[in-house]
Amino acid sequence: MIKKIIAHKNNENIQTLKEHLFQVAGKVRKIGKKIGIEKITILVSLLHDLGKSDRNFQNYIYNGTNEKINHSSAGARFLFEKVRYFVEKNLKLKKDWLLFLEIMEYVIFSHHGLYDVISSEGESRTIKRRNYDKEKDDKRKYYYEEDVKKYIKDLEVDENVDFNKYISEAFEEFEIIFKKINDIIKEEKLDQKLSEKNIKEIEEEKRFFYYSCIVRLILSILKEADINDTENFFQEENIEKFSEKEILELWDKIGNNINEKYESFEKNSKKTKINELRKSLSENARKRGKIDTSGVYKLELPTGSGKTLTSFRYAIEQAKFQKKDRIIYITAFLSVLEQNAEEIKRLVKNDDYVLEHHSNITQEGNDSKETENYEKYKELLKRQYLLNSWDSPVILTTMVQFYNTLFKDKSSNIRRFSKLINSVIIVDEVQSLPKKAIYISNLMTNFLKYFMNCTIIHCTATQPSFDKDILEHRVIYGNKNGKNTDIVKMNKKERNVFERVKVYNLAGKNGIKTLETEQISNFIIEKYEENESILVILNTKKAVKKIYDNLKEKLENYEGNLHYLSTNMCATHRLEKIKEIKQKLSENKK
Repeated sequence: MIKKIIAHKNNENIQTLKEHLFQVAGKVRKIGKKIGIEKITILVSLLHDLGKSDRNFQNYIYNGTNEKINHSSAGARFLFEKVRYFVEKNLKLKKDWLLFLEIMEYVIFSHHGLYDVISSEGESRTIKRRNYDKEKDDKRKYYYEEDVKKYIKDLEVDENVDFNKYISEAFEEFEIIFKKINDIIKEEKLDQKLSEKNIKEIEEEKRFFYYSCIVRLILSILKEADINDTENFFQEENIEKFSEKEILELWDKIGNNINEKYESFEKNSKKTKINELRKSLSENARKRGKIDTSGVYKLELPTGSGKTLTSFRYAIEQAKFQKKDRIIYITAFLSVLEQNAEEIKRLVKNDDYVLEHHSNITQEGNDSKETENYEKYKELLKRQYLLNSWDSPVILTTMVQFYNTLFKDKSSNIRRFSKLINSVIIVDEVQSLPKKAIYISNLMTNFLKYFMNCTIIHCTATQPSFDKDILEHRVIYGNKNGKNTDIVKMNKKERNVFERVKVYNLAGKNGIKTLETEQISNFIIEKYEENESILVILNTKKAVKKIYDNLKEKLENYEGNLHYLSTNMCATHRLEKIKEIKQKLSENKK
């Protein structure tokens, strides 16, 4: 006879189902409270594993059988039965109640894997397919009434759980969400002339997109808490999260490090117009970082103005004064990320607080638990946990990883989505976003701003037109009142200070002119002899190598001043080469 209803078993150690449900509820509550969905997340966490109380699951977990036991349906079925009661009481809100049910059902069903859409008409298709007592292909009897309902009754009596109250309060939060979605759609003030579609069609697209984001958000919070609680039960040592106090102290330290860096610039650099302007722009960004509330802001700065450092300084002030949980730096290009990651790490001064997540960071090492390898094993476990959860205060990643987190259906991607809550997100080189991704990106950016309390910085020298009236789905820049769009502003005179480079486009007006290697090499040598230094940019690795080899033959006495940079080189070699080039430039070498 089974004495305890358990959720997990690890050798002789057990975790009761009650312990798991209430621990997950405690974790989701902290996350949900930050964005006004505390009751929603508590309800879904208490419902998600109710199916584990069925005797089939208990037999499976106690005896370690290989049976595949459905435990995701029971909570959704129970919610379905309850919501019918609320609908009958208030038929005026029937449509809202059914939408609430559809979203909550989907999250419960999907916490171990995604499903197709759920019908909002009558009983859901997913319930028909996965429900207790209704599975034609499964000969095993489910004990929903005998086991699950009895367990729910025990929770209500022994633990004073009032599911009617939780459902009612969760629905109230959903009503606020539905209203907010309508308000955001109205704020865009769409022009009837902008599309062949009518305004109602475009508004419906937005509305259902935001509903899907709500699903992903709740599911992400549930998965994060569920996986974290389960991992900590099975791990020999709990993976400690960074405390709020520790993170706030970190923002202070990094802010001081940045201030020291600017003070060193002042001591060691000449008082030129460009240096004075860099300092002024950075100081203005710092001041704005203190006062800006969550929103989407533009940081348009020319090349050479210290864009990355200025954006990070703004982010730190924002994190410190608006009590943000993390800073996420994103760029489209690995070569840019590698260089800027080094700069940011020097500012943080402690790699334990920084997670780099991109294809050039590999996971290697022995997975042995033997004593001599145990410390390394623990470090690898922590590293894997951080990659799956993005639980570091500072994340440095690529556009690919970021958009995977926003949209991809892999479990770790969905889980990471909740880590964007209450964060500062720097999107560097935002103009590189492909045209086909603009609409979905714009809508998600608005969702991050209005629903997830994020501050997003679109950082570039060439700001794209994501807010133009001609777009059906556009970014709503500024704070939540649509004010203070630009972090810094520059007049034409100030911009001219940064015009220090002559650009030669050898590919012709339409970029299609073909040049021979000899022509390009001779042009480079001619300009090299006329100027202090010259930078040559080509669009393929093959072309770079070809031109470099040709120049090397022609410039026999180049005295170490000809440098080859390509993604054919490994990341470490590339960074060493960049360091060498910077050193030579600082010595005024040609």
